[in-house]
Amino acid sequence: NVNNLSKTGTDLPAQRVQFAALLEILGVDKNISPALTDSLIDWLDKDDISEPQGAEFDYYIGLDRPYRTANGLMASPSELRLVKGFTDEVMRKIKDEVCVIPRVNTPINVNTASSKVLESIAGLKGHGDRIVKDRDGDPKADTVEDDAPFERMTEFTSYVTNTLRVPTYNPKGLQTFSEYFLLESRTQLGTGDVKLFSIIYRDQNNATTKLIRQTSGEL
Repeated sequence: NVNNLSKTGTDLPAQRVQFAALLEILGVDKNISPALTDSLIDWLDKDDISEPQGAEFDYYIGLDRPYRTANGLMASPSELRLVKGFTDEVMRKIKDEVCVIPRVNTPINVNTASSKVLESIAGLKGHGDRIVKDRDGDPKADTVEDDAPFERMTEFTSYVTNTLRVPTYNPKGLQTFSEYFLLESRTQLGTGDVKLFSIIYRDQNNATTKLIRQTSGEL
């Protein structure tokens, strides 16, 4: 969740390191990863003080087609295209591995995270494919009978420590369940198709759901 880079979050330094690591894992030039991270932080924060390699209002207002920074949380991953440095090439590399959830401090679900996202977690670089293989079983299987999801974080931590033999690992910011879901629906009307994208929140405690956002445009 790119909104985790908001300064209203509780662990920005760790989020900064993880996002820069993810960019590099996805093939983004490591020389520009810090600038992309700083520019994104500036886009989300409410002040006009630039991060060391970032960009604030004065940069965007000076463009040939000027526009203002959001100074708040993103509503869609497509908004990244407005942030300095997030070119079409960068977006092609990262679009399948980032998301936008309308809050900060959202943990990563270790049972659904991709191998690349898992590798961006401090201490787990080089272990992403192994975790997914052990967790999901045979990708060619038609059933989920050989899946072995982690039921609790203590189980995942034990796996990381004892199976992967990772000496330094911090489970902060991780969990074994999801609270936000993206629902894509498609309806055929005559000869035309209508697509609808919805973000749904599920309360883990009482199993209630709430529609957060809905749009006919891709999120």
